[in-house]
Amino acid sequence: MFKDGSISTSNCEKLRTFSEEFCVEEKHVVSYVKHLEQLATVASIRERAGRLNRTIEEGRQNQDYNWSDLIESGKLDKLKVKELDKYFKEHQLPSAGNKPDKLKRITQISISEIARRPPQKTSQLNLRVILFGNPLTRMTTIA
Repeated sequence: MFKDGSISTSNCEKLRTFSEEFCVEEKHVVSYVKHLEQLATVASIRERAGRLNRTIEEGRQNQDYNWSDLIESGKLDKLKVKELDKYFKEHQLPSAGNKPDKLKRITQISISEIARRPPQKTSQLNLRVILFGNPLTRMTTIA
């Protein structure tokens, strides 16, 4: 009844009829319908936020991503496949493969680009983290 809109907290007569028909105190029916209305409101807010986030993601260009920072911080895998494909399109590379393959290829390309930079621009610690991973992260993963 709630999904089809025939019962709501604004329709007191319908609430009263429902409570009499199913032998439930009216205050419990009102309370539950309020709860359902709150859930519907939260779902609506999430849906709008999701649409907004998708619109923002679609509008982002390759240059909007700091690929080396994403790799160093370990956040590259948080990107969606569509976002990873922007990297391949910009670098005129084939984008075939699944997400793990794409992550590996982007990381390898970025590492080779970092290795070609003059030494003063790349700290040894950052290069070690990229090449070998963060030792603290590895320790927690092993344990």
